[in-house]
Amino acid sequence: MDASLAQAPHQGLMSVGGVEAGEVEELLRRHGAFVAIVTGFDTLIAGGRSDDLLAAQRELEGLGARTGILPVGIASHTPLMEPALAPFTTALNAVDFRAPACAVLAGISGLEIHDVPSARSTLAQQLTQTIRWSSCMDACAERGVGVALELGPGSALSRMLRERHPHIECRSISDFRSLAGVVHWLRSRLD
Repeated sequence: MDASLAQAPHQGLMSVGGVEAGEVEELLRRHGAFVAIVTGFDTLIAGGRSDDLLAAQRELEGLGARTGILPVGIASHTPLMEPALAPFTTALNAVDFRAPACAVLAGISGLEIHDVPSARSTLAQQLTQTIRWSSCMDACAERGVGVALELGPGSALSRMLRERHPHIECRSISDFRSLAGVVHWLRSRLD
């Protein structure tokens, strides 16, 4: 990913809400930016070079969109990550994968992955392609998921899941003070 910054410095991500995603995608394209993560019908995360994002931000706000520059210094899930693709693929191919023991959803589609080649391919594609978080959330609901735990830093994904599917009880690991608290919460929900 550092190589992508060397080739295209000053990258970032920006939240966009309040304007239909298709309209935002076209506007971003005109400014040389990209849809990084689709989170809803009228919400998404845009990625690109900082200057391109700022130009798009001004135009989007003129259309009534809510925007915010995120504290991220790289345009993940966009074509700007292309320099990271080959080294990441090489690293993935060196890992001894096993077929998933449970349903694993692909971020780029929300579809289940069942085999090692698909897992490797999809993980690599997620560097440079749009993540369809809205599709992943819907797939969780369709499969009857009732409890979810967000493992990464922050709680944005769990908040979005709760808002989109309120019947799914969702927390973030960052909501807890200790690993014991996480384990206790999970056990109480899964018993």
